[in-house]
Amino acid sequence: MKELELIVFGVWAVLVIGSICFFFGSKNAKLKQRVLPWFIAGVGTLFTFVVLFFSGQPDILLIVVPAVILIGYLNIRMTKFCESCGATVINQAWFTKFRYCSHCAAEFCATASGQPDNAAIDGENNHCMR
Repeated sequence: MKELELIVFGVWAVLVIGSICFFFGSKNAKLKQRVLPWFIAGVGTLFTFVVLFFSGQPDILLIVVPAVILIGYLNIRMTKFCESCGATVINQAWFTKFRYCSHCAAEFCATASGQPDNAAIDGENNHCMR
């Protein structure tokens, strides 16, 4: 059992280091926007299976699955990627929307789905017109 725990710990360590390098190191905002929901879903699913495996009690899924879904939703909702500088910006205030990049002060132009609102972007200098 100790060997399996070490393997799980190693996989988590690789996921953490890899995600930090990708999401905070890459400047490709569009790629990060596409990858984030899939990454969150994959990690959430993996976490759920690890909890189920180590607990051995299927009833725990009644608590774990809603918690993983809520945490995943909040992570996606509170993370934006700046189109101007490529920075990953995480909103720490749960109940307020953030409109500006904390790295370059560019204004975010996005719809509720997180996709860029092309109608609100000025074509010449790629800035938000709101």
